[in-house]
Amino acid sequence: MVIFLNGTSSSGKTTLSHALQQALADVYLHVSVDTYLSQIAQCDLSNASLMEERLPYIVNGFHESAAAIARAGNNVIVDYVLQQPEWLDACVKAFEGLPVLFVGVHCPLEVLEAREVSRGDRKQGTARFQFNRVHSHRTYDLELETSSLSVEACVSEIIAYIESSSKPSAFERLRAQSEIGKQT
Repeated sequence: MVIFLNGTSSSGKTTLSHALQQALADVYLHVSVDTYLSQIAQCDLSNASLMEERLPYIVNGFHESAAAIARAGNNVIVDYVLQQPEWLDACVKAFEGLPVLFVGVHCPLEVLEAREVSRGDRKQGTARFQFNRVHSHRTYDLELETSSLSVEACVSEIIAYIESSSKPSAFERLRAQSEIGKQT
């Protein structure tokens, strides 16, 4: 099973991921874009032209490696920021054939900006930049609002969905929409 958390920076994805790992009965690996990007040397991150050139390969590597971990038989919690439509398309393709519970992690912009400031480890303005991009596709299996729900309540909603007879279908619906778009 793949639990795919998508939301802006500071929306609560990582906190939710760690809480899910503690609450779920089975072992889940936390595959975080922040951890993945921490593999890049700081001097390279500061080189805008190099990053512009390499970013498509780096991002694709994240998508493919997260899917490969799941294909190897592992349960995975993906902690990600789908800020470009093509990134979502690539994920839908990479995770084809895998059970993916696609969860939108939402939070009002004012709360995100306050969290950015209080965290101190995020560039201010990141959440604002991502805010209208990350959820633009509007297709999820489950959506959570982390400013009004506690972490425990969010975890309970995800576990209830997993334990229900509902089959995650957001990625299949997105794949079908993509295929329809290619035919026209």
